[in-house]
Amino acid sequence: MVRCDVNVSVRRKGTTELGAKIEIKNMNSFSGVRKALEHEIPRQIEVLIKGGTLAQSTRRWDDTAGITEEMRTKEHAHDYRYFPEPDLMPLQPDDAWLAAVRGRMVELPLARKRRFMADYQLPASDAETFKGDVPLGNYFESIARQSRNPKAVANWVINNLRAKLGESGTTLMDLKIPAGAPSRAHRVGGKRPDQQPDCPGRFWRNVRVG
Repeated sequence: MVRCDVNVSVRRKGTTELGAKIEIKNMNSFSGVRKALEHEIPRQIEVLIKGGTLAQSTRRWDDTAGITEEMRTKEHAHDYRYFPEPDLMPLQPDDAWLAAVRGRMVELPLARKRRFMADYQLPASDAETFKGDVPLGNYFESIARQSRNPKAVANWVINNLRAKLGESGTTLMDLKIPAGAPSRAHRVGGKRPDQQPDCPGRFWRNVRVG
């Protein structure tokens, strides 16, 4: 079930300004919208071709007759009952207020995904994982900032650490992680984490739950 209005304006070829807005009220199906447009657009063009003018108005769609019919004309803004809301005081936010509001805004999911891809050169699939799991993404980022290979860190966090969390039935919030343990786990032997089969195990042995 659809409930919408359709606004139709036409303009002469070669011009940029649209003509009068004709509003077709209370449409209740997509097929009705299509039929109304198929009738109303040619109707307006025909009026202009014959030298007539179009007035801003509201029309209704007669599905049986297949035509639009005028209900009323609206030539001025007051015809639409535009007026200031008397119970709302004017608001003119200054730069300081806008800055304070921006400071309280959280990072939106799509912006977060794009940032992970741009800042850490991650593929979309990894960035999507960290977009959907905010704590895991934050944990990744805390290590990646100190790493020369953020992609290797992402592989370790997604494929190894997350598996260990699942096996133990814990979450990142449950872990008491010693300071520097993640960085040390990624530097053992000077190898990447994916070249160290026991890297997750060694790291896990330095972690307490509770």
